[in-house]
Amino acid sequence: MLNWSDCSKGREDSAIVGTPAGKFALYCSGETLLRAQWCSDGCREYGPRTEILAAILEQLQRYWQDPGTDFSFALLRQGTEFRQRVWRELACISVGRTVSYAQLAESLGSSPRAIGGACRENPWPLFVPCHRVVSASGIGGYAGQTRGRLLQIKRQLLNHEGASGWTTSA
Repeated sequence: MLNWSDCSKGREDSAIVGTPAGKFALYCSGETLLRAQWCSDGCREYGPRTEILAAILEQLQRYWQDPGTDFSFALLRQGTEFRQRVWRELACISVGRTVSYAQLAESLGSSPRAIGGACRENPWPLFVPCHRVVSASGIGGYAGQTRGRLLQIKRQLLNHEGASGWTTSA
């Protein structure tokens, strides 16, 4: 299970790895994952130097074999109190399920636009599954994009996890 940490002291490390959905960069400090992001296919891959980042990458590899894999490491507590609430809620969305921005907004007493902003600023895509949040009329956006490569990644993630109704075409 993911947990939230206020501490990020220790050796810094990063890695860029290839995944079935594209290149993925991870950044950690000490025992805490600071952030992760999808990067362009032109990024050079390199591996981790610390045990904690190697363990996170091992969990990521297991996810690609079994999307029901539970991630178990610390995430750096950051962002506004509202965004933290949204991110905690995102972490509770089950594999294979989607929730609309409006449904999430209603459960948090907010607006769909504010939920979209928190999803766009999510420092840990994939691990805190903002890809499982969709619009009432379609797939919605991903990491601030409503078309292009990142939206294709969102479709791939939803298909990999068995969420029904999402094709890998544009």
